[in-house]
Amino acid sequence: MVSRISVEGGSRLHAGFHIVDPQRRVWGGAGFYIDEPRVRVEAWDCGEPRWEVDEDVSRLLERAGFMWGCLRVLSGPPRHVGLGSTTQLSLAAALALSALKGLNPDIASLALKLGRGRFSAVGTLLAAHGGFVLDSGEVSARPVAHLSIPGDWRFVVVLPRVEPGLEEGGMEDSILEAAALRAAKGGDLRVRGALLLAIGIARRDLDTALEGLSSIQAGTGLMFQRFQGGVYRRDLLEIIDEASRNGVKLAQSSWGPTLYTISHESTAPSDARMLKAILRSRGIEGEVLVAKPRNVGLKLEAG
Repeated sequence: MVSRISVEGGSRLHAGFHIVDPQRRVWGGAGFYIDEPRVRVEAWDCGEPRWEVDEDVSRLLERAGFMWGCLRVLSGPPRHVGLGSTTQLSLAAALALSALKGLNPDIASLALKLGRGRFSAVGTLLAAHGGFVLDSGEVSARPVAHLSIPGDWRFVVVLPRVEPGLEEGGMEDSILEAAALRAAKGGDLRVRGALLLAIGIARRDLDTALEGLSSIQAGTGLMFQRFQGGVYRRDLLEIIDEASRNGVKLAQSSWGPTLYTISHESTAPSDARMLKAILRSRGIEGEVLVAKPRNVGLKLEAG
């Protein structure tokens, strides 16, 4: 056994659902792994378990039986904003604590133990593989598609300081189950969008990828419009509409409020400046960051 373990990963951007079948309990989603905000977790041997982690993550680890070692989060994405923070942090922490005991579990088995991915396996699969995934809605299954994202593409991410997204469990579960009954709405848009998105990434064709992202977003939004006030969250519409008038199509990650687009490394800085200007002009606090794709999953280092 080793005395100290560090695990590093990225953040998850959700693109939407390509297929939803409530009878089979299938929620097939799509998403991207980006290198910022970065997840960094450290674990080491100690006497009594001592963890410096978020309460939600601590509760998941305790419930799954990871009651050993000292643990702290050095960095991570903001909580409940659509970046998959609970999944990324809990998986990174469980991986670090497992390695501390000389165990070598795979990401899928950790996710099942932690109870992650009940409605979407995107975050788990990205933690395992990185890049872009289409998932089958089952954390233990292989991705329907897994692709490396071109290295000269950038994700321009808007983090407005507005109402956070829904937390997992409770209201989110009931909304997802209710939305599944509306799965026929936008179904063609979702499937077409997912395929175009995968084709665009495989061909390194950014325009096709963006067309696919817009389509899967529109189809997913039609399922949820009754619950979020429109195809996109109502309180994000002025940002989305103004960006669109300036030639940038924004996507909403999960319940938001995180918004993002995909750009080329040469145009990403100007897109970021424009989006910062939109926030300022609307009196909305927040930040805009430019992130590289992360084409690897969680990485463990012993020392």
